[in-house]
Order: sequence, then structure tokens, then C-alpha cells
Amino acid sequence: MNSSLSTIAKALGGEVSGNSVLCPGPRHSAEDRSLSVTPKADAPDGFLVHSFAGDDDIACKDYVRAKLGLNGTGSYNKGNGKDHANASKSKRSPAIVATYNYNDENGDLLFQVLRKEPKTFLQRQPDGKGGWVWSTKGVRQVPYRLPELLAAEHDTVIIVEGEKDADNVAKLGFTATTNAGGAGKWSPDLTPYFKGRDVFFIPDNDRPGEAHAQKVCAALTPVAKSVRIVRLSVKYKDVSDWISAGGTADELARLLNEAPPIAPDVSPEETSKAMPRFPLTAFGEIKWTTRGEYIVKDVLPLVGLVLIYGPPKCGKSFWAFDLAMHVARGVLVAQARDAGVDEVLASEITLKAVSFDRETLLEARHVLTRLGYAGVAEMLKRVARTAPRRITWHERMAAKAAGVRRAPCDNALTG
Repeated sequence: MNSSLSTIAKALGGEVSGNSVLCPGPRHSAEDRSLSVTPKADAPDGFLVHSFAGDDDIACKDYVRAKLGLNGTGSYNKGNGKDHANASKSKRSPAIVATYNYNDENGDLLFQVLRKEPKTFLQRQPDGKGGWVWSTKGVRQVPYRLPELLAAEHDTVIIVEGEKDADNVAKLGFTATTNAGGAGKWSPDLTPYFKGRDVFFIPDNDRPGEAHAQKVCAALTPVAKSVRIVRLSVKYKDVSDWISAGGTADELARLLNEAPPIAPDVSPEETSKAMPRFPLTAFGEIKWTTRGEYIVKDVLPLVGLVLIYGPPKCGKSFWAFDLAMHVARGVLVAQARDAGVDEVLASEITLKAVSFDRETLLEARHVLTRLGYAGVAEMLKRVARTAPRRITWHERMAAKAAGVRRAPCDNALTG
């Protein structure tokens, strides 16, 4: 194809843009500029095509060939006009998986946001002739779900990041909205719609989401009745993820009630820094109970709080870890039950016994048996099964000569 860009633009009803021509795609209105045509000498038929509207590449190429009067049907090789090196990788355009309408106060369509898979977004507006203009230039920006926002019986509204999130929150029974374009795309034209309202903003758990929250809240604080930032656990990427994991309307209502309002003279960023990421309960407000089920009788409850206290270096951490490991393995309860020893006493025996080697524990067992402490002796026998054996003098000397030191707690040899 030897035609100039201006000739191609005239034939396609488009305009020159850099080294390409932007023109209407197949079955689009004359004002549409969703199709890009780029002359390229080594491409099939001498040009490349790309549809910003997601139209089929082969159909676009056939359309261009017909407009330019080229011979053939344009589908002989099922190509799309892309480079030969990438021909084997050519695939049809991603499919549209969701369409979100932005309507005005009367419910009339202003523009649409289209979501494609893999995840990309496009925006378009009606051209008034049954077609589309693939741009929102000159269109009035309004909040998503504006008719629902205006028809709400209360002034409370939740702002989220994305139409999918807004729809999911609305399904829980809340008034929800967002702005087109996602994070960082808040328009000043949207701010007046929130005058006198109680606004709750739920950001995505990422840096763009946090920056977007600061921007939106800073814009709304001067006009809204109140503005709050509601933070979800960091294990959820957004509110839709939270809902999918089992989040309910009651739980969301609780989170809204717990969120502190942003003071008019305090920036959202300062309020954000003062907000804890996790709910905290004062020690004096903890409700204690003496009844309930125990994992370790009178020591470790099945549900509740355990406080371990004592002077520094007295073994609190070791005791806690040792107890947890025994419970996890089921050793402590099973051994105590088999030996007829109370679980608390069994815990103390285990704590002290781990400091000794196997031979010492077995010797102590024989002494305790003769003294009549059969249950405790049986416990020592069971603990001895997993205890390290005693290191002999000859082994110690050989280890020393080899540069191997003796571990301080377990009587084992380590390098």
C-alpha cells in the first residue's frame, strides 16, 4: 500500500495522528475514532490495525481493505495485519465482561465504562445515532449509581474504588457509589453531589488506593456533613474481596460505626495515621470468666486470654512455647491422662525434665517409683523416650578435638 496518510484518512473518514490514521471502526458512527491504521511496508497488505473498542482484528482489516479498494476479501490468511514475527501470537480481542452505566438524575445514559478480560477498561458515550463515540470528552461527570444516590432515604453514602465494588456494597443494602476511571481520577464535578452527606470511604489496600482516599476525602471534607475512612483488614485487597470472604451487612455496619470522623481542620492523612489498623481493647475492659472449656485444665482455656507474668529471665517464653508445642502435638494431655497425673503437674514435670538427658531421667524415675510416686515416674519414663542420650567423656573429648561444641540445653553435639 503506497497511499499517503492523508489519502488513507480521507478514504476512511478519519484523521492523521502521528504516523497513523484514527478513524471509525466497522459499524461505528462517523465521529468515532476507535480504529487505528498504521502503514507498514512489511505487514500483510501494507498496514497494521488496532481497535480501541475491542472489535475483531480480522473484521477491522477487511473493513479497511474494502474502504481502500484493495483486492481480495482480506481474510485469506486469517491475519490481522500485525507483524509477521507476531503472527503466531495473534489472538482475538479480549471480550467485554461487564458494562457499567453512568446515568444522569433522570436515569438517562451519559456514558458507559466497559470492563474487558484480561482486566482493562474502556469508556464510551452514545453518539445520538445508535452508535458510540469511544471517548467521554465533553461528557458531564457524575457519580456512579447517581439515581440511587439521589433517591436514598438517608444521607449516608459509601464511596469505593470501582463499579464492581459499588454494586457489591449496594447488594448488602447500602447506598454506594464510585467515580469513573478508578484511583486518582476523582473529578471536582463530583464533589457537590456529596454536600451535607455522611460519607464513608472504603479504599483498596494498596498505595494507589490510599492516595485516592486522601484525595477524595480532602475534596469532600469542606462540603460533606462528615467524612470517615473505613479500613478493612490488610488480608483483603478490596471490599469485594472482603464480601467474598464472608463479610456481611451487619459487620460492615459495625465498621462504619467504629470509623472516626475526619475533623474539618485535620487532614485525612493525619487522621489516617491516628487510626489503628486493628481494633484494640483496653485491659480493664476485658470481660473475665472462670468457667469454660480448657485445652489444659485451669491453665489454657479453649477461648479467652492467658496472662503469663513473672520477673525477667524466669522462663516465661520457654514455658509458653513448650506448653504450646505439647498441646499442638497432643503429648501433654495424652501422657498425663495415661499416667494418671494432673495436666498442670504434667506441664511442670515436662518443663523441668527437658533439661536432662535420657539416663538421668530414667534414674530419677527409679527413685520416684521406690518413693511411691508411680504417676510422676511414669511421666518421666515417657519424657525420657524423646530425651537426648548422655554424652560420654570419650565422646566429649573427641568432639572437642574435632572442634564441635556441646549445645548448652539439649546435651546434643552441634557444629
